[in-house]
Amino acid sequence: MWILLLLVVIVTTETNAQFDTIVFSKAGYFLYESIVYMGDQDSDGYDDFMITLSETTNLLDARAYFFKGGDPINQNAAFSIPILHSRAVTACDWNRDGFRDIITVHYSQPELVKFIVYYGGSAFDTIPDHVFYFTFQNPNDNLLWLKGQNWPIDFNGDGWEELVAYHPLKPTKSGSIVFFETGNTDTIPSYHMLSDSNNAYYYSGNHFAVFQQFVDIDGDGCTDISMEYQPVNIPDREFRKFYYGNPSFAFSDTFKIYDTTHIRAIPDINGDNKGELITLNYGTPFPYWYTIVMSFGTKPPNLSPDAGLNLQNSAYTYITSPGDVNHDGYNDLIVHISYYSARLFLGGNPIPTEKADEYSFSDKRPNFSGRIGDVTGDGVDDICIGEEPEYQGVFLNLTVYIL
Repeated sequence: MWILLLLVVIVTTETNAQFDTIVFSKAGYFLYESIVYMGDQDSDGYDDFMITLSETTNLLDARAYFFKGGDPINQNAAFSIPILHSRAVTACDWNRDGFRDIITVHYSQPELVKFIVYYGGSAFDTIPDHVFYFTFQNPNDNLLWLKGQNWPIDFNGDGWEELVAYHPLKPTKSGSIVFFETGNTDTIPSYHMLSDSNNAYYYSGNHFAVFQQFVDIDGDGCTDISMEYQPVNIPDREFRKFYYGNPSFAFSDTFKIYDTTHIRAIPDINGDNKGELITLNYGTPFPYWYTIVMSFGTKPPNLSPDAGLNLQNSAYTYITSPGDVNHDGYNDLIVHISYYSARLFLGGNPIPTEKADEYSFSDKRPNFSGRIGDVTGDGVDDICIGEEPEYQGVFLNLTVYIL
């Protein structure tokens, strides 16, 4: 498991802001999914946020802390709820009232997987509002982790996000993704399962899915899935598969790209309402020190570079979109550089090639970031940056910052 120091940076509406005023901090033991975007829960003009952490090295003894946005931000959580770990909690508008709800998952095979929903809004509290259940055909497989902590997922494009859960290895070797339809109070709600057992014949050995991203790549209003597959017994034959969202929840509209392990799908940053695909730079038309390039969203994917980012010939480890941090109407990008810094690149049309800012720490290594929205109410999204979660297996007590 991983532990994080999280640093959140606040920007102003000016594009040349310095992003360096600390307004919030909290210590603890963190995971990569420890920041959850909540939106404005009480319509006061400030986005709220949730931080999940453990106060000890036992990361299975964690809590989700809900904080109110504000200027200043209250350093004390409004409330907290017990969770298994940071992959066992997310936010999703389950009851479709316009507010993201907190959803936790609890499992202990072979018992049913249990989901607990806490409805958002001005009456947000720790009293569960709804409970529902799920089971695989084999109850010994009953384990699910949750997605959607930062950006809502709407695979069928009906305007309402789904609750998305996944199992990395069951019921087939390549795992499964489960889309629960929101807007009902059934104890066993409708769901759609994507399981790639139909791909097994391509290989003489097992393969598994990693690096899942959920982004509307072709701009049709449906969230698409981009997943990397690594065949266990056939080295160097990795491929990436795209599942295109659609109103019928059909998982048959797909596209595969072989030998591409470094593709990342990100939300739209050039204003065409299509997500972008980031890949390594292989030399044309951008110089080699532009370590990564991106192609604008198309169907099928076109990996011809449309823009490049000057990473000064540095390798990257992690990429996220914090939203629009400078109030220009374009989402922006945080790129983590080989554990020692994180760089902010602004979106636009054209997309600027040079970094707008860089974040580093004297004795810590930023290797994580997430989306929190506008928690200070100044009209721009804020930036969440976190430290490398662990060092040589040693878990570190680190700190969450909002600057």
